[in-house]
Amino acid sequence: MIVLGLVLVLGAFQIGRESSSHQPPTTTSSRGTSITTPVLRENFTLLACSQSNTLGLEGCAEHQIVALDKQINELRRQVFSLLRVVSARRSFVNGELSWTSYRSSFCLSASSVYQGGTLAPVAFATCLVQADQRHLSALRELAQQLSHP
Repeated sequence: MIVLGLVLVLGAFQIGRESSSHQPPTTTSSRGTSITTPVLRENFTLLACSQSNTLGLEGCAEHQIVALDKQINELRRQVFSLLRVVSARRSFVNGELSWTSYRSSFCLSASSVYQGGTLAPVAFATCLVQADQRHLSALRELAQQLSHP
């Protein structure tokens, strides 16, 4: 039962990379490999938002996640374009990919106290919202530093 709950939470919130219709900035390194800005994309169907039950609470958090992800993706593109050196761009991309993995793992840990219960996906989604908000702040600060050295 616990494993099934974890599988459901992981499946509902699988995080992946995909190209959007707006192509992310790309750089070609001296080795000929392309470096592109990672795109944060959630693999879930948005639930309706409602404060009256756990599915609704999960839906509210999902809507926040999607909105925050869009902001993160835009700031990622902005920061990437402000980085002029290929090695800096590569480090930024690696850091963002690591952050995405950390975000998911951290929130799985944080929500594990509700494992197997209906609050587990709500706690996981709420954690993602909080992580996205903190990361947005960090990206804004980095963009500001890069814009005004």
